[in-house]
Amino acid sequence: MSFFDPPHEKIIGWSPPYFQSPARLLVPQLDATIAELGVPLSGQKLFRTAIIGRLALLSAEEAPGDWSPTALQLVKAYTQNADRSIPSGFRHLLPIATEMLLSAFGRAVEAAHQNSGYG
Repeated sequence: MSFFDPPHEKIIGWSPPYFQSPARLLVPQLDATIAELGVPLSGQKLFRTAIIGRLALLSAEEAPGDWSPTALQLVKAYTQNADRSIPSGFRHLLPIATEMLLSAFGRAVEAAHQNSGYG
């Protein structure tokens, strides 16, 4: 992982293996959902970071032992910064987009978690 990687990629890189593969597969669907909701191109990186971060934090609640304390701190910081940086006129779309992706993502993470031998 390099300094110049997008924030959502850093979050994915800090996550346990069972989270990484489904998260990377989710990015194109996430981008389509963000565009469908009418988020301007200038805000899509923030939305991507906020949503991947929220999903990572939800995953960490389910399996906290799989996440390092440092990784969790960084994910929380990146997610909070992205949340705060999204213009107020678009913040209401965050829970909508997260909910739209949560079900499919949860199933993918659970399957990856079970197949990897974790948990």
